[in-house]
Amino acid sequence: MRVAKKWILISLLAIIAAATFGWGLYTTRAMRAACVLQASDGAVAILTADNGQSAAANETRGMRRIASFRTSIATSGADRRHNVALATSNFSWLAVQPGGVLSFNAVVGLRTIERGYREAKVIVGGEYVPGVGGGVCQVSSTLYNAWIRAGLGVESVRAHSLPSSYCDLSQDATVTEWIDLVLVNDSNADVLINGYLDGDRVVFDLYGTPSGYEIEIVSEIERTVPPPAAETIYVPTLDGYGAIQTDEYGSYVTLRASKNGLCTLAREIRRRDGQIVSERVLRRDTYATVQGKIARVQSASDTP
Repeated sequence: MRVAKKWILISLLAIIAAATFGWGLYTTRAMRAACVLQASDGAVAILTADNGQSAAANETRGMRRIASFRTSIATSGADRRHNVALATSNFSWLAVQPGGVLSFNAVVGLRTIERGYREAKVIVGGEYVPGVGGGVCQVSSTLYNAWIRAGLGVESVRAHSLPSSYCDLSQDATVTEWIDLVLVNDSNADVLINGYLDGDRVVFDLYGTPSGYEIEIVSEIERTVPPPAAETIYVPTLDGYGAIQTDEYGSYVTLRASKNGLCTLAREIRRRDGQIVSERVLRRDTYATVQGKIARVQSASDTP
């Protein structure tokens, strides 16, 4: 136990160094050995290619695919796709032993230019703005969806401020430098994670011992919150602002669409032989309202 604790400390220092200096996680044999020893105490291990890991190999060792989830990046630009691929590459046959805890941020590390990430759209304060590492939240959300469909535990997950297009409400998992997705293997068997890109899809497959249940995750809207009245700005001309629309007050251009806020939940339904045996609320979330913004031509009556 003393030796295992020593290696746990070494592996944690390796993770901190990787995040601080931009090194790839577990890039040396010593770091991988440290991680495997950490796993023997109930944490996370990296299974390298020379371990002979494959879907077929897992079947032969008594492991089966227990969950799979995929999301689309078909409409993503090149930089966003690059970020998604880079983050996903950290999850090639990652093992979480019983009682082990997986931190997404510890595995992936900081999303910086120095570590190969590019600028793409991210959600900040209810708006889409350019940011380094845009698209990584799709990776964390895809992993999260596979994990909960295997019936495994979650220690920490948080929704985006706005709904995501690639997964259902209350099924997204935002990650930032300060917000982490933390998963727990609360089963009695190892869980292997394999994340990869399949054409225009991000895929996460989980292998382990089946729970014996068919698990369905259902999203529900509990309440909608209307947004405040749209902000109006006055401009000399609407030319160049976009498609011109007309209402009872005249012509205008929508610069930002109004959106309702949402109070939502995700419900887990477990079935055996087609019959419901349990049902529970996994989480509740609130998505922010978005105040619209329009432009109108300034008239003489609008001039002070």
